[in-house]
Parts: sequence; structure tokens; C-alpha cells
Amino acid sequence: DDCIFCKIVHGYSPAFKLYEDDFCVCILDINPLCYGHSLLVPKGHFPALDATPPTVAAAMCSVVPLLSNAIMGATSCDSFNMVVNNGEAAGQVVFHTHFHIVPRFSGDGLWTNEVLKRDFLRV
Repeated sequence: DDCIFCKIVHGYSPAFKLYEDDFCVCILDINPLCYGHSLLVPKGHFPALDATPPTVAAAMCSVVPLLSNAIMGATSCDSFNMVVNNGEAAGQVVFHTHFHIVPRFSGDGLWTNEVLKRDFLRV
């Protein structure tokens, strides 16, 4: 299997692990958007979030508060984005479910919630 996350989970490729339990591992992103950008990866191979069993997704989500608080403390930020790119059109590059935890600072310029012009939904 050529999946980089499977290789990391099984110890065949190096990664800086921040956390590990029976269901998932949290690692630092090798190509981070910013200092502390981390990835939460299930130990089982699932190509996208919609193919991930609910019990695995729930186990991953249950550790987000612990991890995000630790990452915010380590980076001295006070906010974070949690992002899932699910599918190619959404920007997914590695087809193994993973959550991005991205530390944020006021004025960091990564992206804002007002990048795109929004219109009210008309029904």
C-alpha cells in the first residue's frame, strides 16, 4: 500500500507524533500552513470521512478538545480551525481520512471567514 498515513501508523515512515490511542494518531503536518499545524489520522485506512465508520469518527472527534487545547497551549494561539477536505473537489490530496487542526492568530492572513462574497439563500 502506498498510503503515507498507513505507513506512518504502521511505523514504516517517520512522523512526529503528538498523540496516539487505539483508534487514531495525531502528527505534525510535514507541509504545515503554520507552526503547530497537525493532522488527526485514524489507524484504519478509510479513503474519506464519508467512508469512515461512525465509531471511528466519534473516537477521533472525542480527542479534538484535548489535542486542540494542547496545540493552542504549545503555539500560544487562542483559536484554531478544524478542517476536513473530503474528496478531490474539496482539496483532499491524501486519500486516507484525516482532520487538520490549524492554530490561528489574529491577523495571520491564512484565510478569513469573509474571503468569499456570500448571498442569502433564496428558496
